Amino acid sequence: MAYAADAKARLLAGDYGRATVHGHEALRLAQRCESWVFAARANLRLGDAAHALGEPMRAAWYWRAGLASYRRVDFPVPRVERERLEDLLAAAG
Repeated sequence: MAYAADAKARLLAGDYGRATVHGHEALRLAQRCESWVFAARANLRLGDAAHALGEPMRAAWYWRAGLASYRRVDFPVPRVERERLEDLLAAAG
């Protein structure tokens, strides 16, 4: 999952375009391996990158997809993360 690690590092460094590229590859590999927790994390990072790039509709789509991936395997989303995502989704419309 080197792509996931690089996507997170690029996101934290503020390089949102490169974070998106690596995030897409991490998502593709996670879905191919049916690793839904990693797919959820990749979707959430892609949502954060899209939000930082000023694309609220795309960000909302990725955030919803991330939550759906967590629900797919009954993985409990941390309360703080769930509240953050709910606030972001409400703001995005």
